[in-house]
Amino acid sequence: MRIWVTVVIVIMISGIAFSQVKVPTFSGQMFGDYYYVLQYHGPSEKNYQAFDYRRLDLAAMDTLSTDFLARFCVESDQSTSLSSGALGFAVKHAYLDWENAFWGTTARMGLQPTPAIDLSESVFGYRSLEKSIQDLHGISPFVDMGVALYRNFGKDLYATAEIGNNSGDLSSVDRYKRLYLQLTSAPKDGLIIGATVDYAGGPQRKYLRTGDLLVARKSAALSGGAETVVQAVEHGEPNGSTLKSFGISLNAAARIMRDFALVARYDYWQGDSKTRSTGQSLYLLAFDFAAMKNVHFMPNV
Repeated sequence: MRIWVTVVIVIMISGIAFSQVKVPTFSGQMFGDYYYVLQYHGPSEKNYQAFDYRRLDLAAMDTLSTDFLARFCVESDQSTSLSSGALGFAVKHAYLDWENAFWGTTARMGLQPTPAIDLSESVFGYRSLEKSIQDLHGISPFVDMGVALYRNFGKDLYATAEIGNNSGDLSSVDRYKRLYLQLTSAPKDGLIIGATVDYAGGPQRKYLRTGDLLVARKSAALSGGAETVVQAVEHGEPNGSTLKSFGISLNAAARIMRDFALVARYDYWQGDSKTRSTGQSLYLLAFDFAAMKNVHFMPNV
């Protein structure tokens, strides 16, 4: 078991506007860590500690007209570091939104978030502490290159359909695509329900099906909810049978004072439902102190 003790600083850069000159709105965020490994299954990692950054992104958004909006974002994390160990960046978002393209539907084209991970991060927050369960275990790509349609059916129902390369932020490597469908509802104040399914083709008939259900309740004092995910990969087992996986993520955040909150999370993920040894658990407890707007210190284990 690996226990992390980290302090996370989140810095949001507000929009910049220059008088009489129309420029994009710039924003950014940084998650910085100090961590200490208290316990680990390998002796080489135990008692290791360091200052590091977990994530850094810079974004520009430009409202081209009343109907068109463009966003471009680059991100740096440990996966984008150069071979020399130096800081590296990768494109995270590069898309164009066409609002009211037809019948009240918004069309999005380019490298964009995928529905399930985007919903989970927006509802539960605290991406600075850990990725969502789908993103953490690579169940779905967190972004995909493709085309999406968004439609609001009244104030309580929102639908998304997206088709992408299923290659994340990398170039497409085959002819197969991934289809994402999502319905989100907010039937009562603070209650959010989201259901997402996706299907992807693959070589050697390894077709992939994923289902995700998120139920959450948000309020100023207490927020929490659960996300469950199941996935099946046809012909995914060595003997040609279907590989089935499942997981659950429980999230809670309680505001105990104006600038202080307590955050807790538990995940369980089993990569192969037939083999209990593939099970993985995540326990997370954090104390969120808001030093000022958009600057947070989060000691956590």
